[in-house]
Amino acid sequence: MSVEESIIAALVPAVRNAVREEMAARADAAGDGYLTILAGAAYLGITGDTLQRWTREGRVATYRPGGEGRPKVRRSDLDKFMAAGKLKLVSGASPTPEEAAAAALARIRR
Repeated sequence: MSVEESIIAALVPAVRNAVREEMAARADAAGDGYLTILAGAAYLGITGDTLQRWTREGRVATYRPGGEGRPKVRRSDLDKFMAAGKLKLVSGASPTPEEAAAAALARIRR
């Protein structure tokens, strides 16, 4: 493993946790616990396409708070989903460590 790969491998879990904590703080600040599909995906450490597919398949429920706007997911539902061991990624369905780290760092910098 190269030095760059080692650095990325060390950063990915830390960045993923930082993103999850940030998404949780934003949801708590909003007071409703709802996350957009992209925010929910970042919280789980998966791609937005994957979470969107899971919502279409009925694996994760979506909500439209106030009856309008784009569908959202509840952070508590995502926590239950992870706790139940339902977060099983198909090979190739998750971003590479480099993509995950780059995307997470971009979100944190916003």
